[in-house]
Amino acid sequence: AMCIVDDLLEHSAAGRAKYAAQVCPVMLDALLSAHADLRQCSAYGVGVCARLAPEALAPHAALAAQRLLAVVAHADAHSGENEMASDNAAAALGAMVEAGLVPAESSGAAAEAWVAYLPLRADAVEAQREHERLARLLEVSVFLLFGCCCFFLRASERVLWPLRHQSNHKKERERETYRSIRGSRTMRTDLSGRPRLAHGAMNSFSAY
Repeated sequence: AMCIVDDLLEHSAAGRAKYAAQVCPVMLDALLSAHADLRQCSAYGVGVCARLAPEALAPHAALAAQRLLAVVAHADAHSGENEMASDNAAAALGAMVEAGLVPAESSGAAAEAWVAYLPLRADAVEAQREHERLARLLEVSVFLLFGCCCFFLRASERVLWPLRHQSNHKKERERETYRSIRGSRTMRTDLSGRPRLAHGAMNSFSAY
């Protein structure tokens, strides 16, 4: 049944507009299920709402982030049938991060947990989406908003460089993005190794 709901949310604009707000609480409850298949479908549905119906998910964003974090951080997240559900939870978390749906007080933890979980290995479709999301956020420098820039640079080394079966164009774009970030003149490092911005560059940013 949850798979049908996912299809409705993803492929029917009219159905999404009519039912998204109603099914969000149901999907969040299902994230607590002991059945991996139900958790997977529910997490996928949350990700669809984050991408296509953020206004429906917004009232439940804090709870959604909390439960998705619990799924990806579980000790058995990568074991057996759990991994597909965990991959979809990580993808939904990434969609929430990019959409700005995660409450400010937990946005840093959510972004860090999302990147720490990457690369996705069980769900090939979600893997491509999330690795492209990471490259996109790095490319537009949104990673500065999440806190520690070095954390995201290390993530790009760990996630993006080992990827295979990509076009040469995508590989070259990722290398250029990585080189441009590493060579940015707006970044400096203090004696503790933590990144800081040069004078005049995004003064509101505070590294942790």
